Amino acid sequence: MNNAATFVASAVGAALLAEFVIRCALPTRLGGLTKTWRKSWRVITARNISDHWKERVLLTYSIQLFRGTGIAFLQLAVALAVLLAAPAALGLILHVPFDAQVYLQLPFNAGALTGATVYVLLRRTVTKWKRTI
Repeated sequence: MNNAATFVASAVGAALLAEFVIRCALPTRLGGLTKTWRKSWRVITARNISDHWKERVLLTYSIQLFRGTGIAFLQLAVALAVLLAAPAALGLILHVPFDAQVYLQLPFNAGALTGATVYVLLRRTVTKWKRTI
């Protein structure tokens, strides 16, 4: 696979990854996990809460953290699979041999960075423009 095709495939894959992350509200989910972790830490360090109530509250927090972490992991795994599958799919479409070394080359990484950055900036601009209409 030549460098231009690798660049384009990784840029498209990164744009799809960015859209998936935005649509799945992954940053919001990770912020919620951080908030739950902070609340649980406050409960653990609080001296005025009895151990009985700490056990009850921490069980609820741990279930929330376990569930949220599992969902975030699955979302990240799917997003990364989309990014990694883009060059392989392009190789199949163009009938060119695909080598896994392509992920370590500069055109793939530059394309992924460029594709995601340009896509997110364009998406932000378009959504701001739509809000003003």
